[in-house]
Formats: sequence, C-alpha cells, structure tokens
Amino acid sequence: MKILGIENRDENWRTARYFAPFFEDENARARLAKQLLANHLETQPSAFSVEPSDIRINLFWYGMRDYFATGGVRVNRDLAERYERLFPNLSHKVDSFQYLQTSHTFNYNPSQGNQEDNLGNNLANTEVDVVLETPNHIFVGEAKHETGFDSYDTGDVIVHQLLRQRVMVKILLDIWESKKRVVQFVVADDKERAKNFGQVRFLIDQKWMSDQNVLTWDCIKELWQ
Repeated sequence: MKILGIENRDENWRTARYFAPFFEDENARARLAKQLLANHLETQPSAFSVEPSDIRINLFWYGMRDYFATGGVRVNRDLAERYERLFPNLSHKVDSFQYLQTSHTFNYNPSQGNQEDNLGNNLANTEVDVVLETPNHIFVGEAKHETGFDSYDTGDVIVHQLLRQRVMVKILLDIWESKKRVVQFVVADDKERAKNFGQVRFLIDQKWMSDQNVLTWDCIKELWQ
C-alpha cells in the first residue's frame, strides 16, 4: 500500500511483510525450516520430522543485546575467550579468502590491541533479520532488497555482517551449553547476484551455508501462499 503515492522500499518493511504470515501459520514455519535444513544437508524435506508447534520465529533479533538485558552478565574477556575457542582460525581464513578484505590488524583478533570491549559492543549490536529455532537448529537469515552487504572498513572486530551473525549466535549457544546447530540463509532480489557477494561466497566455502539457501523473495512467498 502506497503512502502519498510513494512505495515503501525499506528492507525491514519488506522483510516484515513477507515473513509476517509465518507468525500465524505454524505449518508454514515448518515448511520453511524443513526446506532450509534439506537444502543445507542436500536431502529431501520429507526426511525431517519437526513438529510445527516446536518452531519459533523472530524478526530483527538482537540476541546478545537482549541476553544482557534479561540478566546475562557481560564479561568482555569471557566473550573474547569463547570467540577464540569457537573460531580459532577465522582471522587466517578471512585474510586468505580472496573475496573478503579487512582493514585493521585487530579485525577478527579481539586480543590484538585489547579489543575485548570492542568485540562485546560488536556482538551486542548485531542484528539478525530472521531467526527460527527448532529443537535441534537455529536458522539465521539475512534479508536484502536493492542493497549489498556492509563495508569492511570499520572499527569493528567482526567486520562482515554474515560472519558477525554466526559468531554472535554460536557464542550464545556456547553460553547456554546448547548443542543446536546453526544454519544460515540469505533472502535477496536476485539469487545469482547474491551468491557473488564475498560474504556469501565465504559462508558457502566454509560449508556454513548451502548455495541453495540463497533464496529469493518469491521463494519465501511460495511457502505461505
């Protein structure tokens, strides 16, 4: 619906519009979760049994920020130690990947230059556009409409958006001592164009995301129509 004859082209508005039906329809949530997992594991959705009532969905989720707000104690050094244990070679992997760039020596190295506080702020300000939770998995989705991914030339420790999201969720799971697995996905206007973004290529290269989980908006709509 246009206001003053002007179409709303905002990414968040589009995300809310396309994912709102999943809040009301638990069977649509199940179809989405099964399809994402099937794509990730290269099998058929029918191979998975997930009770629709066991699937939760959230939009524009700041998991680490909200964890702190509900009583989680923020200890920046603890976050840095968890990061270094969970992602011991991430700095080397990013630096050696030709489609990604960093601009500071402390990027992906929170212990370099005492960047623990920086990492804590980084994680607390990390947003996930779409997140689904099942008994065994967390599905982490980034939605893009007419835009690419954020710049690497920042003062953050984890400078790439998709990697920030994974790091944030994995550390939260580690805090909760949860064995749930993380499955990432992207929703974009053009599937092939999105697959060429450096961050997307990196996730696929690391097998953190299947190239089949680069979805279009039409793919999302088909799951609830």
